[in-house]
Amino acid sequence: MKKNVAYIILFGCILVFIAVADLWKEEKHFSESENRILAQKPTFHIKQFIEGNFREEYEEYVSDQFLYRDTWILLKTYADIAFAKKEINGVYLVSSDTLLEKHDVKMLEEKSEEKLEQLKELSKWCDGKYDLSVILVPTADEVYKDKLPKYAPHFDQENFLNEAEQIVGSTHFINVEEILKERKRAYIYYRTDHHWTTLGAFYAYQVWGEKKGVEPLSLDKFTRETISEDFLGTLQSKVNIPMKPDKMEIFIPKVEQKYSIYYDFTDEVESRLYEKKYFNRKDKYSAFLNGNHAFIEIQTENHNGKNVMVVKDSYANCFIPFLTSHYEDIYVVDFRYYRGNLQDLLEEYEVDDILVLYNVVHFIEEFRY
Repeated sequence: MKKNVAYIILFGCILVFIAVADLWKEEKHFSESENRILAQKPTFHIKQFIEGNFREEYEEYVSDQFLYRDTWILLKTYADIAFAKKEINGVYLVSSDTLLEKHDVKMLEEKSEEKLEQLKELSKWCDGKYDLSVILVPTADEVYKDKLPKYAPHFDQENFLNEAEQIVGSTHFINVEEILKERKRAYIYYRTDHHWTTLGAFYAYQVWGEKKGVEPLSLDKFTRETISEDFLGTLQSKVNIPMKPDKMEIFIPKVEQKYSIYYDFTDEVESRLYEKKYFNRKDKYSAFLNGNHAFIEIQTENHNGKNVMVVKDSYANCFIPFLTSHYEDIYVVDFRYYRGNLQDLLEEYEVDDILVLYNVVHFIEEFRY
């Protein structure tokens, strides 16, 4: 009996220590390992408390700011692995060095028709005014769906792509699914991150050139530079276990080019498509176009009068540098951060081409027109 009481007292002391330490620790604004902004302590308002919003926000804050959070995630992951779980924190462990992202299949199925309808509206609006091109990239779990755990829920991206092509028309829809599945044995997706690699984007660029009737640069026209051999992406951060890192490359045209790049409507000019400060950081993918921005303007030295508006998610960040060999001006808008609408932008920036480039999942989650 005395032994049980001692255990209870010890456990209580541990809880009190964690609670006190949690209150006094400094709040973190950003998680390097998870590459996201963490929830901050919400301000108390009686109305929010009555409606239940304060409780939800406070629970999110406690979860994000919990003492030794990364360590607890690691311990939980090892416990799940010990019980032979294949899905941990929204990630499938398909092998010792490869992760695939789990998606909300129900949500994707519910929202897919709405996004296809928006795509139809955009296609009609562009007809006769702009040359619309659409690239929707299948995510890694579609290309490698044979590696998913048995009976894992899966959204049929191939069917969605077929529907999108019917809506836009084969002239304007650039289907990169076939080339990616043909080259699936190549290094076209990161093993620890949800993005495709620069090589994967290069193969898509080849298909884009053929469909647009322009000659894309061949692989031998680029210098392939490895910027990191220790990249651990967002999927690894979710499970937080030691893994073999990914290699990250950039493709630099052998014919030297110069650029003037303006971020978020500022007058400050940059000259680099790849931001070196990220090479040694956790978030290495932000090296492409200096991460995500609401709006980017890229001026090249082509002087061919060709210009394009790219409507995109982060998958486009490593694709857009390939376009600099073919356009004089490239405008890039990311509607996750830009609160205006496409029509207003096109009135201000004169373009001939519009390129919509998302991965399939992000398109359904985030595209708006």
